[in-house]
Amino acid sequence: MRLRAVVKLRYGANLVVVLALVGGASASGLSAAGRMRFERGTELAAHHGQYQDALEDFRAVLAEQPDYAPAVVSAAQCHASLGNLSPARELYTRALGLGLATDSAVIVLRELGKLCMQLGAFEDAQGRLERARRLDGRDAEIAALLGDAYRKRGALSLDAHRRDAHVGLASAYLETGDQDAAVRHARAAVEIDPFYPDAWYIATRAFTKLGERDQARLALASYTRMRAYSSGVEAITQALGSDPGNIALVQALADRHAREGNLDRAVAAYERATGVDTARQAAYANIALLRL
Repeated sequence: MRLRAVVKLRYGANLVVVLALVGGASASGLSAAGRMRFERGTELAAHHGQYQDALEDFRAVLAEQPDYAPAVVSAAQCHASLGNLSPARELYTRALGLGLATDSAVIVLRELGKLCMQLGAFEDAQGRLERARRLDGRDAEIAALLGDAYRKRGALSLDAHRRDAHVGLASAYLETGDQDAAVRHARAAVEIDPFYPDAWYIATRAFTKLGERDQARLALASYTRMRAYSSGVEAITQALGSDPGNIALVQALADRHAREGNLDRAVAAYERATGVDTARQAAYANIALLRL
C-alpha cells in the first residue's frame, strides 16, 4: 500500500519539507508508541531545538520501522543541526532509496549537496546537485550551490563545453553580484545549447541584472519558445514510451525538432523510423532532405 507521509521541520536555519511516497512505510504502520515518539521528536526538534533528544526519538522509530522515510530524513536533519555531518550524509543517502516523491527528493538532494560541500566531497556534491537540478530547474539555491561546486572542482577547466557548468556558474555569479561574469557564462550556455530552456532562463536573469533590457527581452522570448518546445517534445516522447511503434508519433517528434532547427535531433527521430518497413523509405528521404 502506497501512502503519502507529510513532514515539515525547521531544524537550525533550514526548512525541510518531506512528501514521501513509500511502499509499505506509513505512519499507520507504526505502533502507538512509535507514532508518539515520532511526534515528540518532531516537536523537540522543530520548536525547541533539542536535536539530541529528538534524535533519540527518531532512532526509536527507525528501530521499529527502518524504512520510514520521514524518520530517516528527520534523523539526518538532527545530525546536520548537531554538526554530525557524516551520519547526516549517510541518512540522507539512505532516504533517497526509500521512494521519495519528486519534491522531497529535490530537498534531500539539495541538503545532501550542502553536506558534501562542507565535507569537501565536491565531486559527490556536484553529482547530487546536478540530479536535483534535473528534477527542479527553477530552484535558485540549487543553481547557486552547483555553481559553487563547479568552481571548487575547477569543472570548466576540465570541460568548458558543459552547458550546465555555465548555467551553474552564471547563477553563482548572479548571487555574488558579479553581473559581467554571469552574462559571460549565460552567453556561453546559450552558445553550447540554444535549445536548452535553462540556458535562456539564466541568460534572461543575467541580462536583466546587468541592465541590458533589449537582450533580456530577446532572451525571455527565446526561453518561452524553448520551454514550449521542450514541453512538446516531452509529451510526444512520453506517448512514444507507451506506443513505440507509432510512426505518426515518430513523424511528429521529428517535425517538432525540425521546426526549431534542431536538425541533429530531427535526424535521430527519423532514424528511429528506419527500423519499420512501412516507414523506412520516407524516413531515409526525410533524413536526406535535412542534411542538404
